[in-house]
Amino acid sequence: IYARIRYEQKPYNLSSDWAEGDLLYRLIPHKRGYLRVHGTYEIGREWRYQVRAEVSRYQRETLSYGYLFYQDVRWQPSFRMSLSLRWVVYHITSYDARIYTYEAMPPTTFYIPGYYGEGQRVYGLLKVRFARGWTVWVRLGQNLFRLPDSSTYRRTVETLLQLRYEY
Repeated sequence: IYARIRYEQKPYNLSSDWAEGDLLYRLIPHKRGYLRVHGTYEIGREWRYQVRAEVSRYQRETLSYGYLFYQDVRWQPSFRMSLSLRWVVYHITSYDARIYTYEAMPPTTFYIPGYYGEGQRVYGLLKVRFARGWTVWVRLGQNLFRLPDSSTYRRTVETLLQLRYEY
């Protein structure tokens, strides 16, 4: 189990019309904070369970905030096969307060989505080594979400298939 607190305060450049087309530039502070609690539990050699809760807070002229919660289950009965499943629930009021999480991917690829809005995401990654030197990865994911300024939910589905031969 670990916990992480991160806080930053920086100036933000804000421009506005002053008089007859002239721009007035001024610096205003913006504050960003995150709190993360993450736990991992291994059951024997084959099973691993992870859980994470993260809260974000962003303040510039208005306050935006959000939370993200996910659960991971990984089953690896042998070196030749593994299955990872993740379920994410999130509610984040603006893009400025977005939360990033790394997702399991095949080698040479990566995916670190920035979550904002409201929704749920689920994905699974299956890895199977077969024959001599061949490995296949199959990844399926689905995201059901609603952006902060929208009233309707949208669904995205993605698939990935990667085949590798090592000689």
